[in-house]
Amino acid sequence: MAITPRQWKGLVKTLDIAAEVAAIETERGVSFDYDEGVRYQHADILYPLVDAKIAAWTADELGKALDEVGGCWGEYKTMKHAVSDPALVTENPIFEVMKTQAALAIQRRARRPPFQRKTACRPERRLNLGRIRLIF
Repeated sequence: MAITPRQWKGLVKTLDIAAEVAAIETERGVSFDYDEGVRYQHADILYPLVDAKIAAWTADELGKALDEVGGCWGEYKTMKHAVSDPALVTENPIFEVMKTQAALAIQRRARRPPFQRKTACRPERRLNLGRIRLIF
């Protein structure tokens, strides 16, 4: 919904919901001004309020209004859209192929097989945690 206090205040101003939000804060004995966790805890009442107000806007109008108050917003995209987005993945420098010697050494080291004991001390116990495997 809004993460920072500035974003929250901007959303409240843009949607013109200050009176409704103040009434909810009084009724529930909380303040939504500084803690997104509190807003999340009261999503049962905030989300329908925000949804109803957003429904009256076009996406372009709302986007411009939120930009004016420093809001953080964006069109919902699926994971398929995200991985094909040049700004996020295909042209993002963080995903460039590593070419330095140090990077190549790290890549080679990461491909080595796990350490193997040459003597049997005790039966091996394994703990699988996704891609991480602990052997003890």
